[in-house]
Amino acid sequence: MQPVVRFLRKIPSGMRGFCVAIFLAAWLVSPDVVLGASRHAKGHSKSATKTKTTPAKTKAAAHRKPAVAKEPKAPVVPAVERSAPFEGRLHRIHALWTGRRFAELAAELAALPRSALLEDLRLYLLAEAQRQAGQETAAIVTFRRLLQEFPGSWMARTGAFPYLLLAARLEGVAAEPRLAPLVADLPTPYQRGRALEALAALYPAGSPERGRRLLEALRAYRSRSHFYQDMPEAQGCLKSLLDEAPAFPFTRQEWLEILLRACREGLGAQAERAAAAIAARFRRDGPAMALLVQAEAARVRKQGPAVMAAIDQLLAQPTADPGLVALGRQIKGEYFHFSGQHVPALAELKLALAYGRAPVDVVAAQYRLMRSAAEAGYEAEAVKAAQWLGRAAPTLPVLPVHLFEMGLQRYDAGRLAEAVPYFLTLARACPGHHRADDALGYAARALGLDRRDGRDLLALLRRVYPHSFFVYWLDPAARTAPMPQAAARPPALPASLKKRIPAWRALLKSPFDKFARDEIFGRLDEAPGDPALTWAASEAAIDAHDYFLVTAFGERFLKAWLDEGKTGAQVPSWVWPIYYPRPYWDKVQLEARKYGLDPWWVLSIMREESHFNPNILSRSNAHGLMQILPSTGKWIADKLGLKERFDKNSLWNTDRNIAFGTWYLGYLRDLFNGDLFLAAAAYNGGQGNILRKVEQGPYAHLPVLERLDRVPLPETRDYYKKVMGSWWNYRRLYEK
Repeated sequence: MQPVVRFLRKIPSGMRGFCVAIFLAAWLVSPDVVLGASRHAKGHSKSATKTKTTPAKTKAAAHRKPAVAKEPKAPVVPAVERSAPFEGRLHRIHALWTGRRFAELAAELAALPRSALLEDLRLYLLAEAQRQAGQETAAIVTFRRLLQEFPGSWMARTGAFPYLLLAARLEGVAAEPRLAPLVADLPTPYQRGRALEALAALYPAGSPERGRRLLEALRAYRSRSHFYQDMPEAQGCLKSLLDEAPAFPFTRQEWLEILLRACREGLGAQAERAAAAIAARFRRDGPAMALLVQAEAARVRKQGPAVMAAIDQLLAQPTADPGLVALGRQIKGEYFHFSGQHVPALAELKLALAYGRAPVDVVAAQYRLMRSAAEAGYEAEAVKAAQWLGRAAPTLPVLPVHLFEMGLQRYDAGRLAEAVPYFLTLARACPGHHRADDALGYAARALGLDRRDGRDLLALLRRVYPHSFFVYWLDPAARTAPMPQAAARPPALPASLKKRIPAWRALLKSPFDKFARDEIFGRLDEAPGDPALTWAASEAAIDAHDYFLVTAFGERFLKAWLDEGKTGAQVPSWVWPIYYPRPYWDKVQLEARKYGLDPWWVLSIMREESHFNPNILSRSNAHGLMQILPSTGKWIADKLGLKERFDKNSLWNTDRNIAFGTWYLGYLRDLFNGDLFLAAAAYNGGQGNILRKVEQGPYAHLPVLERLDRVPLPETRDYYKKVMGSWWNYRRLYEK
């Protein structure tokens, strides 16, 4: 740019304005020509060379924290032919996008012709670039065009959120009737809550319309949350509701919902003030509501005496509403539960559940009762609550986790009869959960295969979960049996999916792959068991060589299939190769042959370590497909006699990662005298741990599967089962 400025200074002042205008016009059309195409090309060549030498490092950057914070470099924008379509410019457009060169990006996108394949993405990026560049009126027009041309599409749903926020700010309350219908179709609870907050801001403080929108926003934020989960994003909405509390004409139940949630989000002091401000409105219930808010705020702050004082004062009111009294019992019971006083917690929660409806949170009360009863040794009451929850709240994410935990605690303690009901409740209530087959397997072992009920559970396990490691463990005759599967062709695709697959393929191979991922997972969230959608998504991911996605699609489909009450033996044959794909197969076979290893075993380790994500970095700093620690990588490099200095970033190279991981598996196989079960456990838990705690531990005299199931490393106890189950299934599926 400096040579251009020096040139312009030499021009007479009368002509300088005209020349500046010509220069700016030329720069907008082709900055490369004006600023020096050779210099730009040289810079691009340097960047391309750097990217080529460390592709894995570049891809993994999002997963790793830099050792030293550095000023980010602006991405180099690749040059393309001016006639290239939108699909051929995705890398350049992404560089402009990440470089925040929004005005330049908007101009380039606006000049492009309509894209035959990705027009929805072009319009979305154009609208967002215009918005970020301050061209807000133009952005509104482009967003509306996106919504009109692609109604109901994922990109339109994605664009509806920034459009709604922008239109609400620019157009005011007059736009509210047009914008409100967009909220329900926004993809995430956060977006729906934030959009409703924006609509609430259009109305005067304290107005009924504003209050109603704020309450809708609170519920939207929490629409996919459960009683035990916080939602910090809702704090702004809650603060507005509390600050303007005297003006809002909510019902008693609505105010309890708001006030108690505010306490749980750390806004107890504000909630107490708001409760006092509205108490008179609810006459005799007002003081009781204020006491409940005081008690809940104190419970969250772990102030036991204050909880007891407020609830005792409530219970002393002879005319207190029974529902509010029951809610007070629940708050008191939850305080006892979280302070480890499980017997009094049980008594209070029973009293709350005797009322059995709002304002008591029945699911939460049953859950705390189950946990406290189990901790206090009241097994019958704990199991009764667990079975109720299994019928009424089977989708509660923590339910199968805690059922398995409670069952396994009793199983490991030798209380086998007490363990079985928890395992069976899990398997019946949550058949698609990854712990369901483990639960059935442990229940069968607890009952004993010499008993009919134990054998019946094993038969159920074989039918519903033919891929379970527990089938391999408990039924030696099944080890050589083929994988049961229903012969079926891949599903026929509707026209809408056929049309969308090419777009997914293009996006998954581009820097904008996130948009394809978000769309596919969003659609699978809404229809997880849709065979056509699963097949179409898998085809696109396979074409992009993204086997992390392929495996995820297979696992989602199988979970939905089992949750619908179907069995693993009925799974269509096209599903299993998605669930157990074979990426990097040529390299795996090559490395396995070097060390005399079963390549299916190597592939199984890779599947369970990384789910075939070559860019994954664990919390313990394990890298890539085979999850190799830098210290282990250096040790392997020394053992292999590599001459070059070991660089931990070389572990992002998939060939090296597979080669190192396979060598290490061979080393472990030899260390444990060819026992693949022990070697797999050592890959996860460490060779020293397995030698000391399994091979030299108190159960060393037991068969290998018996002693491994007693390893005092919970992660390793699960890990070897996953690996060896995958190994068994890979061989059954692919070996003739």
